[in-house]
Amino acid sequence: MIPTRHRFWLGATASLVLISANAGATECITEYTPWSCPGCVGIFHGGSAETFTESGTCNSSPPHELWQVLRFTVLPKGSHMVRTSYSSQDPCIGNNFGEAVTIKKRQANGCDETGAYVSVQTLDENCCSSEADYDLNASGTTDICLGFLSTQTYSGQDEFYMFHGSTSAPAIVTTLDTKYPPDGEQTNPGIIFSGNYNNLKECDNVREVLQEGGTNHRLFHVYEITNIPAGSSQTLKVEGYRPTNTDGDNFAILYKWSSTPCTTTGLYPPSGITIDSAAEVQQTATIGNSSGRLCVAVDDTAGGSNNDKVYIDCLYVETANPVCP
Repeated sequence: MIPTRHRFWLGATASLVLISANAGATECITEYTPWSCPGCVGIFHGGSAETFTESGTCNSSPPHELWQVLRFTVLPKGSHMVRTSYSSQDPCIGNNFGEAVTIKKRQANGCDETGAYVSVQTLDENCCSSEADYDLNASGTTDICLGFLSTQTYSGQDEFYMFHGSTSAPAIVTTLDTKYPPDGEQTNPGIIFSGNYNNLKECDNVREVLQEGGTNHRLFHVYEITNIPAGSSQTLKVEGYRPTNTDGDNFAILYKWSSTPCTTTGLYPPSGITIDSAAEVQQTATIGNSSGRLCVAVDDTAGGSNNDKVYIDCLYVETANPVCP
């Protein structure tokens, strides 16, 4: 007979909570989202006894296998780690025989059984009985799927306990970013002459170059920055320059918070930043205390007779004291 399982308390729905494990950093914990795991082997016991058990029964012959996947959704932007501790036993006889489990990661929308899983950490009694964070080398808001694979170093039907705090399942802990660069862009009128929005994450002299276009020699380029968390303040930072031109063209930086995807139409209020020098300068503007999606536009101030260029080194929102979504 299988003995009574260890039981731990858990709220079974996905959630984000603020924790303060590291002074000076904002961390959010994301619990797993319940789902039906296709292709999984063994058992993940949901509810109040959230343990993992290998396949088979106490009286069956090996193999006793475990491959279970937990899905984590609605992640905030930032650097992700998995937080857990580990223990195991053979529930048939009540002893621990040193079985181990490898955590594997896949970052994708949804958790299906296609695509590769990358090993993160092998858990055993020697390394991992105390709660610790293991780096997932992942960031962003795309779903993360964590697979748990038993190494089958022992032939018994093992049961595994992985939990953080009072919650008996691994969780993802995210250290929130403070800098939020663009996630996308579009231009109308004008063109991207070279580079793209990925060049704007750092002020590192790797620039995106925008150029006026069309019969009227105009530029209106929009960057979209998503999933900006709330904070005590939000500051837009832009560094760039425009070569001296005969049209008298400068480039104003406009912005608006939006609940819908950014477009090159509609009203964009001025930020107070204008790129108007042949020398590269960093400028800042306070843009309110909102959160979510920000649309930032680059708008030329004159058409003229030439397709003038503007060089942008970095553009991002800096959030002071970010808080969990």
